[in-house]
Amino acid sequence: MAADYKSGKVTLWASLVLLLFSALLDAKAGETAAKGGTFDNALLTWRPTRPKLVYDNRNGGAAACIIRQKDGTLLASVSSVPGDKSTEVVFIESTDGGRNWDRTFTAMVPAPHLVASDIAMGLMNDGRIVMICTQSLGENLGGGENRSGKPFPKLRRFIGRLPDGRKYQAYENYRIYTAINLAYSEDRGRTWTVGPEVEYAPVLGAWTWTGGRPAQLADGTLVIPVSGYMSPDDVDGIRQSCGVLRNNGDRGDWSFTLVARSDKNKGLVFSEPAMARFEDGRLVFMIRAQNRIREPQGVPDEEQRGLYHSISDDGGITWSRPVRVQPGTHCSIVQLGDGRLLCGWHRPVRYAVSPDAGRNWTRPEPWFIGADSHQGTYTNVEYVDEETAVAMIRDEKRTNRLWACRLLAVVEIPEVEGQSLGSQWRFAPDPKNLGLKEKWFRPGHDDSSWKLADLEGGWNDDGHSDYLGYGWYRKSFRVPQNLAEAEALHFLFQAVDEEAEIWLNG
Repeated sequence: MAADYKSGKVTLWASLVLLLFSALLDAKAGETAAKGGTFDNALLTWRPTRPKLVYDNRNGGAAACIIRQKDGTLLASVSSVPGDKSTEVVFIESTDGGRNWDRTFTAMVPAPHLVASDIAMGLMNDGRIVMICTQSLGENLGGGENRSGKPFPKLRRFIGRLPDGRKYQAYENYRIYTAINLAYSEDRGRTWTVGPEVEYAPVLGAWTWTGGRPAQLADGTLVIPVSGYMSPDDVDGIRQSCGVLRNNGDRGDWSFTLVARSDKNKGLVFSEPAMARFEDGRLVFMIRAQNRIREPQGVPDEEQRGLYHSISDDGGITWSRPVRVQPGTHCSIVQLGDGRLLCGWHRPVRYAVSPDAGRNWTRPEPWFIGADSHQGTYTNVEYVDEETAVAMIRDEKRTNRLWACRLLAVVEIPEVEGQSLGSQWRFAPDPKNLGLKEKWFRPGHDDSSWKLADLEGGWNDDGHSDYLGYGWYRKSFRVPQNLAEAEALHFLFQAVDEEAEIWLNG
């Protein structure tokens, strides 16, 4: 939040009152009030809020794919009930920037056998939602029904050897059959229509996943990130590769461009690509990589697992050579409102921000705050506004649960003598919400009965541990002489959960 101060138009004494519409003020896990104004990117960081349980599927597992619609509404697919002709998909919706996900509805998607972890959604240029529907028609690894109409040979597991003699695990006669369709919704996910099957040759057994959101370019070309196998020799259940499918809008022939191919010599495989479209048209890939060698001793850490980065400047026709840039797996990426790239992943649960489309990154930070949320899988991130992003992640132990948290822009200004207002403020609880009516924000209001409280600790740590409701903080201060001629003063409050309002001189 920013409060304007004009020299000569207000006194140098000011009463600042902070109204918290909240049940909690927690300096370690709240919402920041650093809103408004334009700040140097060097001072801007992103900090997570405390996670909330937003979905609990009593009937099975869950996995999220979030999209931001043109009016700012967030929509997430969270679970599915597959059928032989269609799939019932469960959605949750947020209309307040990801603070609450209190709208739940189901929709029938006329595509059979969809699994929530394989559903990816994106937004078309005309505002329609597009869903990439990957149907698993049969796989002879791990059992399951064969609906492909094609034969299932007997699967044999074996241990192979690389040219240097190292062992790796693979399968003979492995088969996977899939079909990919596009589904469209013009009414915010309530009803869906499905188009013709997407042709993905020369890829064998292609599929998508929640982190692989599609993107439509300015010329109407639709770009879909996929995983699959590039040759019959690769189809061993192990040697996966990644690329993109491209077409012209809703129709037209599909073409495939390879981004990262399995490295047989190193035993390195690529899968679960995440993609983000930048405002300038560039496409960024972050790819999960794993080493399938059974004897990892002596294998460099960067060849065992990690996230590899690639970028396209021509709409996905050509891509840069993939380079490892982060640890972790199963990532999701999105361009933030300030132009930077956000990446969230797990193993362990972390996030980082890149100022240059993924080439360089900030230090990885824990994504969630709270003892119950240190582990999770299938992270999905989405842009909200210039100062907010949101993430969902599946609970690692209870895979039917989804947690969500907001990531908020924080301006970190180096501390200068005379700028800090200190942590000791006068505090008064307001259980009947009388403060606005009685104008507690006026400079002349008598606050002599208000007790001193530590603003940094929050009222829960200051004698009001069980209090839920409104609270007011108040402080008088003198503007330092070196700031007396400033055109504006910015008041920065970190960790306010959930909302706050500030009065300066009433």
